[in-house]
Amino acid sequence: MLLASTTTRFQEEWHYTMALLLGDFLGIPWKQSDVAKDEGFTVVEFQGRRLRIADIFFHTPQREWLTPASLPKKKRTYSIPTWLGIETTHQDIPAFFGLELPEIASQDSNQQITINGDLLGSAFFLLSRYEEVADGGRDKHGRFPYLQSASSRFGTISRALVDEYVEVVFAAVQRLWPSLDFVRPARNYELRLSHDIDFLFYFRNWNWRDAIKRSLKTFVANPASREACKWLWRDNRRKNADPFNNLDYIMRQSEQRDLRSAFYFISSNNKPSIDGDYCIEEPVVRSLIHEISERGHEVGIHPSYSSYNSSDAIRTEFHRLLDLGKTLGITQSKWGGRQHYLRWDQAITPAYWEEADLQYDSTLGFPEHIGFRCGTCQEYQLYDLKNRRQLRLRERPLHVMDVSVIDKPYMDLGHGDKALSAIRDIKSTCRRFGGQFNLLWHNTRLVNAKQRALYEAVLDA
Repeated sequence: MLLASTTTRFQEEWHYTMALLLGDFLGIPWKQSDVAKDEGFTVVEFQGRRLRIADIFFHTPQREWLTPASLPKKKRTYSIPTWLGIETTHQDIPAFFGLELPEIASQDSNQQITINGDLLGSAFFLLSRYEEVADGGRDKHGRFPYLQSASSRFGTISRALVDEYVEVVFAAVQRLWPSLDFVRPARNYELRLSHDIDFLFYFRNWNWRDAIKRSLKTFVANPASREACKWLWRDNRRKNADPFNNLDYIMRQSEQRDLRSAFYFISSNNKPSIDGDYCIEEPVVRSLIHEISERGHEVGIHPSYSSYNSSDAIRTEFHRLLDLGKTLGITQSKWGGRQHYLRWDQAITPAYWEEADLQYDSTLGFPEHIGFRCGTCQEYQLYDLKNRRQLRLRERPLHVMDVSVIDKPYMDLGHGDKALSAIRDIKSTCRRFGGQFNLLWHNTRLVNAKQRALYEAVLDA
């Protein structure tokens, strides 16, 4: 068993990161030593050999912790020495903290390897979403803006950096202790599909005057509305003909590929213009939810727009869905979901989800850009920065959302080859690390042929 020591004051944060990287991700047995060995380094020892990892971030002065003063000022970029034996698609590896040296690691002798990048601090920075509490910047929806993130400023959003750091540590451990007895957990690539059901009925509560007015108003602005207009004027306003009520199509696409979709429902529509146009207790919605479960797909919660900073709201809304599930005979090993509009306050929302007895969240992706907001394609346990503790709640980072790729306010790649190529790159990275590719595609973005063609191409890419 490896013995690890540190001189940092931030023991809880250090231990959380070590437990994730060495324990959860690599399956290496280790324990913390009572004796600190080397100032400014995490030292891992076994059989007279040592692995030293630069420890910069966890030596932040106490008065600067969770303040803008602690945020990275520049990116450290390291070359990867050939002796480390890492297969990589990149020529270098970035870190947010580390020593001013050219290579990510140096071999001082057969007895010691030093990792010059602060991989533990940089990993914690990404996994805990530290900057979102320390920075305090928010957009009009109360979300942390992508352009203020280190991933944007340093151009690393498309790289699963935490997974890259794990490979560096793994290579160093193998080189120092080739006979170390441990089994690295098998990581198999998985495509995880989810669908936020913001709106379920395009034609709800219309009369002909409203239909004409709304059609003319939105015909130019919204592709989904344009297609809905065609449905309207073809006299398709009949049962099950609503273009947004297309969950059967979504399930069929998943089933044809031996995939499972998760459908996240809003259970409290306090603001109908934002929080959906349906009630989960009404017969047609109950029937849909029951069908989803019967066909082997997943039901989850999509807490309302105003819920993200209210423990009571998240708990009440989830348990309303949970109660409905019980009446419908739905049993699931895990219950999770995603916050509406991706509204999330890292200081409080994770703890509120855990208090509500939810098992996982999948909110943490940037609305403005696809990629690796958390730096990983692996599911992992979240950290409560406010109370300095590891949570039971697991995060399934959101890697791609349809509107992020397609829409003009964001990446503006449309529905063609550019969009498919960008999504394929993220998917390829997840496949390389044997991770989960978490994809969000709204039912309201699967109305016309162009939208469906892109969606099906993404599933098959």
